Amino acid sequence: MHLVLPVHPETGDLIFSEVDAHTNLPLAASPDVMSASKFSALLPEAQTRLVVLATCRALLLAVEVATVANMAASDADITGQQAAEWAECFYGLLAQGRSVHKSFELTRSQIDVPIRAVRQRDMAFAVAAAWN
Repeated sequence: MHLVLPVHPETGDLIFSEVDAHTNLPLAASPDVMSASKFSALLPEAQTRLVVLATCRALLLAVEVATVANMAASDADITGQQAAEWAECFYGLLAQGRSVHKSFELTRSQIDVPIRAVRQRDMAFAVAAAWN
């Protein structure tokens, strides 16, 4: 699962409302949010084994998700360009059949973006053979 949305830096809640670009805090008095624990509880139901959160300051959510799935998230501010560059490298390595943990390590050695792996259990995804 690849998500691009704000995460509350103090609670780890997913925010579905507009946020302040500098603080990442909701602008609305009653924002639409989902708690980190509720989000994490849904992942086993969907058999989700990998969550990539391509957004800023999301490690509180990552720690919660790591109890049920592998998680990649940033502990700092990142740009859309940085997130895209990281994703291209990481997903390219997964598509080559490398494991999640190996893909994290290789991506970190090649791309200087503060996205960190919060690991649960290593695995590889099957790569579909090309149809002729």
